[in-house]
Amino acid sequence: MTTFRLDNALRDLEQGKTHLSLDRNVIDDHGALQLGLGLLENRSLEDLSIRRNLIAAGGARELARSLETNTSLQSLSLAENHIGDEGAEALGQALQQNATLEKLLYDTSVGGAGLKALAMGIEQNTALKSLLEDGVVDDDDDDDAFAERSQQLVSMLGYSNEDNPFARIRELEEVRQRRQQRILDQEAFQKSRDEQQAQREIELYGTWEDKDEAFDRSQEKNRSRLRLLNHRAQLIDKLYTNELLVEEKKPGGAEELAEGLHLDGKVRPNLQNPIEILDRSSAANLSEALEIAERFIQSGLNSDLWNPIVVVMKDLVAKMKGRKLFDARIDALLRGKTVSELESLRSDIEENRIGKGLGDDEYWARVLGELKVSVAKLQSSTRNETLLQELGVDAAAARKEEREAAARAKQLAEEKRKAEEEEERRRRQQVRKLDESHFRPHDDPSLGAIVDDTQDRLARHKQRRAVVAKESEIHAERVYFSRPGGRSARHASGQRSARPARRGGGLGDDEAEDVDQLHLMSERDEIELPRDIQPWFARYEPRKPRYQNRVRAGYEWNKYNKTHYDKENPPPKVIQGYKFRLDYTELIDRSKAPSYKVLPFPGDEDYAILRFHAGPPYLDLAFKIVNREWRIRRKQGFSSSFEKGILKLNFQLKKPRYRRKSLDSF
Repeated sequence: MTTFRLDNALRDLEQGKTHLSLDRNVIDDHGALQLGLGLLENRSLEDLSIRRNLIAAGGARELARSLETNTSLQSLSLAENHIGDEGAEALGQALQQNATLEKLLYDTSVGGAGLKALAMGIEQNTALKSLLEDGVVDDDDDDDAFAERSQQLVSMLGYSNEDNPFARIRELEEVRQRRQQRILDQEAFQKSRDEQQAQREIELYGTWEDKDEAFDRSQEKNRSRLRLLNHRAQLIDKLYTNELLVEEKKPGGAEELAEGLHLDGKVRPNLQNPIEILDRSSAANLSEALEIAERFIQSGLNSDLWNPIVVVMKDLVAKMKGRKLFDARIDALLRGKTVSELESLRSDIEENRIGKGLGDDEYWARVLGELKVSVAKLQSSTRNETLLQELGVDAAAARKEEREAAARAKQLAEEKRKAEEEEERRRRQQVRKLDESHFRPHDDPSLGAIVDDTQDRLARHKQRRAVVAKESEIHAERVYFSRPGGRSARHASGQRSARPARRGGGLGDDEAEDVDQLHLMSERDEIELPRDIQPWFARYEPRKPRYQNRVRAGYEWNKYNKTHYDKENPPPKVIQGYKFRLDYTELIDRSKAPSYKVLPFPGDEDYAILRFHAGPPYLDLAFKIVNREWRIRRKQGFSSSFEKGILKLNFQLKKPRYRRKSLDSF
């Protein structure tokens, strides 16, 4: 057989043909091997004829191997080949497992051993109906030879083609029924095994789902506990407080909790009625709590607690969003009734009112809806009282104490409010007395003459221009302070008026890297001055001006600090300047600007006293500052102004300069 013909035959097998004839095609054992491989996966071929080829025992073995698994081939013809006893033995073993082959033709080369093997295969095969020997009779052969061959076959098999017991229809039918029953039993067994496997998987997955739900429930509880412990409880936590405390008191309840989640002794029981808490909540908080409570119910977590609360929350949300209106008649009908009375009313409405043709079914349907809400409110309140009893809390006494505490707090707040009102009344009365006395500042000899505001601004403007023009005079009024290290200090003995504000100002370039930040000046830097009696004390209430002062601190990178420190390990901060801001908005005589002067600090040359004086109704104010010389140039950050009743003073301190002493000084 040519390769082309064999390829076509294999292609026919793949295309699903049912009959294939390859007679007289010089097929050898190699070609039979390829045909056997094709039959292993084929499920359509029913009739295969390969007569008069060159197939020997090896090719027969390959074909027999394919017959063991093939379930479609019904007729196979191997006549006029040379399979021999070895090929017949392979076919006999294949017949023991094949259940579809009905007709098999073999050639005359099969001897006694091969016929015995075929006979053993036939005894276990239930489908084979015909096993025939076929061959080519030469011209020299006669009918006697063929008869002798047939007789030999009958003696070996025990039957001939005419009395073949496997051709009987009844026996074949019984065999087929038994085979079908075996197939059904196998299918039932496989189905039962699959169902058992599926049940095991369902149980396994169900266990995982239960564990997952239990984990979610524990996490929800832990989140509520953390919010309660951190004093940031939400609405759902307030409703859940007593239940969590009761669970913790149960045997083993506290042991299951992680460290830091115990509420006992840290969180007090919630004495408020859950319905009162819900009535005071907003729609957004109710919606959020409703979502969490429904998750609790779905997971089976404290359903007896959350079922009535969810009913009440849904009713409140519907009323807040306008989907449900309040009915005074229904409220009057249900108010004050117990749970048993409400249940009796429900039964009466369902049996005698709705659907009885009495009319107004819509009204009674609304009554049933509100009745369900009323029952839920009573159940929730009862549940809360039960939890408080389990916690050993006398709810009535505890609520009474809370009411008394709230009353005391309210009384204290009322007393404080009355005291503030009395203070305000007294202040207004004092102001009214001043107005009634027609007081004028010039009546007081200690005050100077008062000028018009416009004239005062013009005069101050001229003074500022004069100050700018005479910068040298400003330099002459410098105030010198002693430096740390024992140098003598020169303090200004006279008063110095606040200078007008100038544009610009700030730190120099050489100081920019030294400044870190501004700090508020502490109250301990304020020095308490002796309160001298002034003539205007009788007319005005003396007071201190309000102030907001700051201290400028930073690093000084002198040669010593540069040698011993760096940016990562900086030197200690030192004070580099001050910013004073004093409020004199209620100053009586604004024609005179407040003044300040620097005085020595008793007992310590490293510090000085900066004293501010303004006049009635303000007392003098003094602060403790570092005793170093000021930088009074505008470019060096100095500014002093008094505008709109606010005195501002800003100055920087000069850096100490250290110089080596000459040898002549020793």
